[in-house]
Amino acid sequence: MSDVFLRLLWALPLVLMTGIAIMLLLRRVLPLPASSATDIAPLAVRHSLTLADDTRVHLLEVDRKSYLLVESSRQALLQPVETTRTVPPPAAPAWLQRMYKSEAR
Repeated sequence: MSDVFLRLLWALPLVLMTGIAIMLLLRRVLPLPASSATDIAPLAVRHSLTLADDTRVHLLEVDRKSYLLVESSRQALLQPVETTRTVPPPAAPAWLQRMYKSEAR
């Protein structure tokens, strides 16, 4: 065997063991990062309503704020919603009145 091969043969385990030792030392010294799953805002779909074959309306809640998501084959629209009012005005569109009725159930 050549001299270079013998040097590599004993150097590789030495480098691997040194790397593992440094990794274990850093793991003890440095604190573990907090889980990123707790940083993600909770998302809840409160209601969904189909308006047409390619159009749906969803009422979403993110961090206790409500949003109205209208999705269609052409575009999507996200609109913040005030949740203080529980009864739609009489001149509201029929789909909005149906959404409020489904919320009352």
